[in-house]
Amino acid sequence: MALFHNMQCVRCSSRQLKIDAQSIQCERCVTTYKISHGVPILFPDVITQTISQDLPEEIIGWLGVVMDLPNDYETLSKLKSIFSTTYQFGDFLLDAENNQFLDRLQNSGINIPESAKFLLKTQTPITSATRLHQLLEQKNLNQINTVLDKVGASASVNIEYSSSPPTPRYRWILDYLPRRMSAAKVFTGNARLENVGTIPLSSHTAYPIMISYHWRTLNGEVITFDGHRTPFPIELGSGRQLTIPVKIETPSEPGDYLLELTLLEEGHRWLDEDAKQIPIKVTKEPIPDLTAHWQKSNQPPANYAENQIAGLNWLKAQLQETGKSEFTILEIGGTAHSMLFHFTGELYNVDIDIHAMQIGALLNQHWNKQVQFICADAHTLPFPDETFDAIILSNALHHFPDVRQFLRTIARKLRPDGFIAVLSEPVGHYYGSNISPDFLQELFKGVNEQSFTLAEYADIFCSSGLIAEVTADEGSLRAFLRLM
Repeated sequence: MALFHNMQCVRCSSRQLKIDAQSIQCERCVTTYKISHGVPILFPDVITQTISQDLPEEIIGWLGVVMDLPNDYETLSKLKSIFSTTYQFGDFLLDAENNQFLDRLQNSGINIPESAKFLLKTQTPITSATRLHQLLEQKNLNQINTVLDKVGASASVNIEYSSSPPTPRYRWILDYLPRRMSAAKVFTGNARLENVGTIPLSSHTAYPIMISYHWRTLNGEVITFDGHRTPFPIELGSGRQLTIPVKIETPSEPGDYLLELTLLEEGHRWLDEDAKQIPIKVTKEPIPDLTAHWQKSNQPPANYAENQIAGLNWLKAQLQETGKSEFTILEIGGTAHSMLFHFTGELYNVDIDIHAMQIGALLNQHWNKQVQFICADAHTLPFPDETFDAIILSNALHHFPDVRQFLRTIARKLRPDGFIAVLSEPVGHYYGSNISPDFLQELFKGVNEQSFTLAEYADIFCSSGLIAEVTADEGSLRAFLRLM
């Protein structure tokens, strides 16, 4: 099998590629892509920077052991060379996901030695989301301001307003709210917004910025003006986007309404200029459960390793049913220890983390496997349509900003009888006191962390044009998605 023979240029989609050990050049648009340590980097404008100081020998040796690589001079030298370079794409979300190989190791349960922790991207959260949520529930604005002022002062994030403070500006990008809701119900539903202003959107200042809503009739009459408050879990800087579970209470009477999502500066002003109106039908009848036919378990959530093993076994069983012995499979976000090592055929692992892909290529060579590791943006995959028998996303789908659009995009890469395997997806909303420290930590690092309910997943799969076979427990979801 020729190396990277099934690829196409991500700029012009041409398959006329000239490939050597150092680069890939498109013969049509003349775009050149670097190959570093056996990994194509399909970002022609990537910025590389050489680190002046080598990693200590003890860290290199520890990495070799953790990654199950041979403890020889050649391999350890390659590891040292891999971590001597950092990469920047010039995109906030991509750069947040890249260059954090050790962070991912730590998240998978591996203990990072003290001597290597300086390489982690970990930051200390600047607020207590749990305490803020409790005060909001109590509607104790005096205590909110007191607590937030103290936190802001200690973390140096308090904003000093002039006599004419700038107006926060925002843009609602998308939402996952159902268009039919039961009357007199309180729930949370995901909505995504972007800070398009010049100042941070923060619930941690003297005038905390909160998410709220109004209910209106179709002719604009206000039914509920002062909706529940939802705090921002982090300070959202200019240009950043965030998906947040918004707490909502529906009107008590059935009918057709407009739900107006908005922001406010608590105790100061409503910020309705950028509000978004969503038509909603409120009914007294129960809303049909689109997940009723899914296999559900009341078992507590499995840990990371157990989830990975269960997902792999589920995937093997599904592929065995096809009767094939070899497959064309793409894994997206598979990091270095790709699931593809367990299969044979034409195998591609695409991830944004260059260091993970380079170590994966080392493992591939050491274990004499067939996986090809590629650094690319999964929104612009370097493959023709109808290429793959299966596309794997393990603990990865929720990291994409627009999950529905992303699924539609990658579904085009499936053969007519192919499927998408969504494995180890977190389930449920992280709201208020339910926000875990790890989840909050990822948000602070800039990672696009979000989580969906089973009902939201059902709508996502259906609206993406996919038929879902799903197994779920209290904390995670596995789904096989096929074209309708």
